[in-house]
Amino acid sequence: MKAFIIDLDGVIYEGNNLLEGSKELIAELKLRNIRPIFCTNNSGKTSLEICDKLNVLGIQTEVDHVFSASSCSGEYLKSHGIHSVYPIGTESLRQELESSRLTITESEPQAILAGLKPDFSYQDLSKAMSVYFASANCKIFACNLDSNYPADGQLKPGCGPLVSALLSATEGQISGIVGKPEKFMLDQIFQRFALKKEDVLIIGDTYTSDIEMAKRANCRAVWITRKAPPSRRKDLEVTISPSLTHLLGQIEEGLVIDFS
Repeated sequence: MKAFIIDLDGVIYEGNNLLEGSKELIAELKLRNIRPIFCTNNSGKTSLEICDKLNVLGIQTEVDHVFSASSCSGEYLKSHGIHSVYPIGTESLRQELESSRLTITESEPQAILAGLKPDFSYQDLSKAMSVYFASANCKIFACNLDSNYPADGQLKPGCGPLVSALLSATEGQISGIVGKPEKFMLDQIFQRFALKKEDVLIIGDTYTSDIEMAKRANCRAVWITRKAPPSRRKDLEVTISPSLTHLLGQIEEGLVIDFS
């Protein structure tokens, strides 16, 4: 076992609060010389901003160990032949696209990329429609299709509702998705650290993104949840654990993976 690939929102932290067992799990991994790598559908922050947040919260890591839907968007679009894009999202998403040397433009872009935008408005939707209809063969991509995400003790709308609004308004179709459950971010991790599927364990709290990505890649996975429905409790490919603290116990007892 060479690396744990760990989701952030709802696993390591919620909002600005570390969740139970986070520090202890990372410390245990480092003692075992297992690399903790963070993989998140967050499209509103740069990888550096996410890295800084982890360090402030007491999870010491480096920016090259943080993979997000925003930081991977540029390479994803270029892999689809896209070099000019109109982004819907935060300034951080724009920065990540620019760092990948994509052209940001409102004038006939090859694609529109939809990311999380907390202040998304009717005006934003109207502008995106205008760009789409004025651009020949413009494609629509999404950072992810998450319905919601946990923050500050509640669920907040994710990127998915924004994407749905854009598709409805333009009557367009989605041409690709950067984040989970698609495997692009995982492939980027494998490439950067020379990993194979048998080298990793994937940990996440959302079955339809984290665990589904793991299953598509034939990777072992741990689902952090207290509410697993009976149908998914029968999934023999996935370990279910209610918290990272409980997972630590499972690891120490050899119930999750054999480290010998």
